[in-house]
Amino acid sequence: PIIFLSCDENETRISLSLVQWNVAKREKISILDDPKGFVQGVAIHPWRKHVAAMSTDRSLRIYAMKAESGTISRCMYNIRKLK
Repeated sequence: PIIFLSCDENETRISLSLVQWNVAKREKISILDDPKGFVQGVAIHPWRKHVAAMSTDRSLRIYAMKAESGTISRCMYNIRKLK
């Protein structure tokens, strides 16, 4: 499946969650609401092993991704910037 991550369920405003879509089927796969701040960036590993998300809560979250299905399973690391 083709995977796309957007920062809002309706794609109309900034949100505190990541929405994972199957573009071919035009359906949501999952909603990740771990970030406590606005999501500013998302990166997907080339072999679809991990997804990284940065947010305004000054943290980088790295999620495990199941390559065969494309689903994001859990947050593996939460790296926070010290003040």
